[in-house]
Amino acid sequence: MDRNPKARRPFADWNRLRLVAAVVLMLAASAGLSWAPQKALGEEKTLSGDFTPASEGEALVKDLVKSLSPEKMLVVLDQEPQGGEVRHMYISAQGARAAGVRVDQVAMEAFFVKINHQAPGGYPFSAIEGLFQCSVKDQDVNRFLKDAVMDSGDESWKGLSVEFQDGRLKASGTFLSKGLSAVVRLEGELSIKDQSAVELKDYTVKVNGSNTQMGEIRRAIDDAQPLLDLSGMPFPVKLKRLSAHQGALTLSTEKAPEEFQGIRYVYQE
Repeated sequence: MDRNPKARRPFADWNRLRLVAAVVLMLAASAGLSWAPQKALGEEKTLSGDFTPASEGEALVKDLVKSLSPEKMLVVLDQEPQGGEVRHMYISAQGARAAGVRVDQVAMEAFFVKINHQAPGGYPFSAIEGLFQCSVKDQDVNRFLKDAVMDSGDESWKGLSVEFQDGRLKASGTFLSKGLSAVVRLEGELSIKDQSAVELKDYTVKVNGSNTQMGEIRRAIDDAQPLLDLSGMPFPVKLKRLSAHQGALTLSTEKAPEEFQGIRYVYQE
């Protein structure tokens, strides 16, 4: 997975987890939603580094490691895969990477899973239904943005930073367009759209400290909507909860993913 800080779309691919933004690049994670308690129990296998799979279950874990590049990960299966299928799967990853940006926590619980080891990017599986929760710290986003330059045609942004507080996004950066250079500050409300995306609503923009209706800047922001799109996940995601609090944003389905008793694969890089 590309960790190049010059990448044009920092959240561009990881299962289409996208933060396509000119002003923002704002996936950052949260504190307001609690993570499901772990239940453990069951057969456990410990894996690390560039391990050689000894079973179909371990092969699936290895593919997930390639997709997510996690620091730590737990995968639970109700049974060893049979014919490339699993009835029930749970994934919890810490420190995964989305095109170079560290994602603090991501969890999924999938049902009626079909495995595809040859999947071209993204997750090596699809499922009929599933549960999802994701948390990313803004300090990780800002660490990525520190030296990044996002450009589109004659327009570009540099020096971007984001902050998440009280359900709102605050962002700042320098906007460059056809000889124009301006310090832009943005603030708006984060909202779930169509159960699978996050958009910025009712936002205000200040340029060099003054309110503005400047067309180029507003077009750049509008072109970045939605800020986050989960429509490309390996199962239909129906977001219900969003929390932006104390420098973090968390997204979740109505019910959070939960570990169950089964074969546990514990991975550490």
